[in-house]
Amino acid sequence: MMRWWPPLLHLLILAAILPIAWQRLALLQDRPEVAVPEGSALAPPAEQDLTALLAAGEAVAPARLMARPLFLPGRQGEAAIPDSPVIAEAPPPEAPRMVGYVNDGAKPRAILASQTGGQEAIVREGDEFIGFTVLQVQPHAVVLRREGEEITVNMFPQ
Repeated sequence: MMRWWPPLLHLLILAAILPIAWQRLALLQDRPEVAVPEGSALAPPAEQDLTALLAAGEAVAPARLMARPLFLPGRQGEAAIPDSPVIAEAPPPEAPRMVGYVNDGAKPRAILASQTGGQEAIVREGDEFIGFTVLQVQPHAVVLRREGEEITVNMFPQ
């Protein structure tokens, strides 16, 4: 007898709420548009006035902000355009990555690859690879030197 009670209770709640929601939607659709006076704070803003208010840090009514189109060019105004040109910095020199280690009883060797994937090589201590000199080969890292700067390249970046 009690198995039908929870579903029936849910249906009764829905039957009570749906007419109220329907009535509220009808009231919202029948509501007349409100005329906004021209000098009011809710009037659609002139673009320059709103930009000046925002630049001065003054409070702006949310309705004025909502009246502006969001995803149009020039939405940010003149303040968003940088005055100085952006200068691209030169990328740092490309460091190779270690992709493998070989130790067959002789001197240990490392498998190095360039970051762009264009070159790969099996190197020993003293060999050169894309401008780097191999100083030391370890099972999980390689120590390289280029122009007096030493770097350690790990097989598994941390």
